[in-house]
Order: sequence, then structure tokens, then C-alpha cells
Amino acid sequence: MRYRGILALATLALSVSTLAYAATYLGPVYPAPGGNTFVGVGDPITPAGFAASYGSFNPAAYGQLWWTITGVDNPYDSSYSGPTGSMTFLSYSSGIATWDSTSNLTFYDPLLGGYVSFPTRFQVYAVSGAAYNPAPSTPAWLVAGPYTAYEYYQGWTGSFWVPLGPLYDSFNHSCSGGCLQTNENGGFYYTSGTPEPGSILLLGTGLVGLAGSIRRKIF
Repeated sequence: MRYRGILALATLALSVSTLAYAATYLGPVYPAPGGNTFVGVGDPITPAGFAASYGSFNPAAYGQLWWTITGVDNPYDSSYSGPTGSMTFLSYSSGIATWDSTSNLTFYDPLLGGYVSFPTRFQVYAVSGAAYNPAPSTPAWLVAGPYTAYEYYQGWTGSFWVPLGPLYDSFNHSCSGGCLQTNENGGFYYTSGTPEPGSILLLGTGLVGLAGSIRRKIF
């Protein structure tokens, strides 16, 4: 009976060690461990948005892999100001992750003879090929293979959200073009594919101790 109890304890210790190891998240990094490819199509300020496709992962280089947005800058007009800080993550609902601006997009309209200012937001829609799983960070998507994320910037009209580019272009600007600045960055969290040598040594020492205890109880 004692032999069975000690074996059960050894099994439990191994399980706890495995769970603790699996919960060690590394990152964010870019590219993914072992590398990846990236192809971007479109523009996130347009109604069609931006399709960011990632692939050619090397699963041998990690245990599990998550993709996340590591930062989104507030859109700004370079003719009016420099960078105005970062957006903050707001929510994830119905397959859409949303960031809100912490500073309005502001610029001068020479025909209006005054400044225009409105909030903006950034959204990631339906990541195709990856499952939402915010275990290492919020938000994050668990990567099982090649996937595509769809990204959009929007502006607030005072009544509803619309694509940022057309809203911005509906006003007059003191520059001839290229003044609207946006920036967002993605990265990866991951778990290591194999335990570190120190972890293996500690686990091995514990099991040897349990084995010695088993022999004393039996003999």
C-alpha cells in the first residue's frame, strides 16, 4: 500500500513539474523562434484593411506559440504634431480585438480655418488559422500553423466608427500627402520545446530520492 502511495506521489510531482514548466512563457519576440515568413497586403486605414499573413514556422524550435499585438501608436498628423503615445487594449468580443486611442487625431483644416480632432481605434478581426488564447498576454492567439490577421484603423465621426483613411481624406490638409502616420507591431510568445538542464536535474534528483524511499519501504 505504501509502495502505491509513493508511486502516486512521484506521478503527482512529475505532473506538477510539467504544469509549472508549461506555464513559463517567453517573449515577446520577433521573428518566432526558428523563423517565420510574413506577407502583408493592403492598408489598415482603408475599408478593405490590411491582411497580415504569417507562415513557415518551425515547431521544433518551441513548445507552443502565440501571436500578439505588442503595441499600437495613436495615429497622428505629422504636419500638426509628432507621435502622441500608444493606444490601450480595450476588449476582445465576437472575434474582434479592439484598442482605443489615448490621444485624438488632430490636424488643421485650412478651408475650415480651424482644427479638426477625433478619437481613433485599431481592430484585429477574425484571425484565420489561429485560436484566441490569451494565456501569455491579452490579447493573444495560439498558433497551430500558417494564419492571417485582418487589421483596421477607424475614426469616430461623432455618431459612428468609419474607416480612418476616408474620414481623414474628407477634410482639407495643409500638407500635400503622407501626413497621416500609423504604426502597429506584432510579436510572439512561446514556451520552450525542452526543459532547461537545471529543471531536468532537479526533477531527476527528486525522483531518485523517491526511488530510495520506495526501496526502504519494501526491503
